Amino acid sequence: SPTNRYVIRAKKGLYKVDQAADFIGYPGYPAMIMMKNHIDVVGQGEANTIIWSELPHNDLDVGLSADGGNYDRSRYQTVYNYADDAIMKDLTLIAKNIRYTVHIDNPNGANKTHKYKDVGFIFKGNKGSLTALGIGTAEGEETYIEGGRSVSDTHLPFACHNNIAFTKPSLWSFKGHTFTSIEGKSAIYMQSDGSLL
Repeated sequence: SPTNRYVIRAKKGLYKVDQAADFIGYPGYPAMIMMKNHIDVVGQGEANTIIWSELPHNDLDVGLSADGGNYDRSRYQTVYNYADDAIMKDLTLIAKNIRYTVHIDNPNGANKTHKYKDVGFIFKGNKGSLTALGIGTAEGEETYIEGGRSVSDTHLPFACHNNIAFTKPSLWSFKGHTFTSIEGKSAIYMQSDGSLL
């Protein structure tokens, strides 16, 4: 709760999953980590605490997720987040050959706030959505990112959309954050975000 916060402290090291059965989270959108309200995940530095999720390159080797779903790789993400007042800090998140590194796209995120500080969002590989931050904002949803970086090997570091006419706008704030696409031509792709334009 807002007055009884929890902090998960991830020590220096590599935390990795590499098979579909290791992905849990929201039904239909398996994730290595599903953020919860008022629960923070804090590492020991962007270069020290690495959270990595990937699927086999061969589509036939993907297998079933933890909920028993036979999903295409484009349904998987390292972090799925629509939690309120939840912070990720001092770590790097890596996705390889799945949907996104961080996926925010759920109506339950309406009027909620997410925060990231000194977090690296990295997408590796050439399968999946190839995007580090894949975002579908909800009404009044706010995300604050300070420091860190978004990197995609072959596509976009950041893509954001929603096709709903909001009565209260969503918000993205980036401070001291770097966007890099190693092979791609663009860093940021913005579609309609509540305006229907």
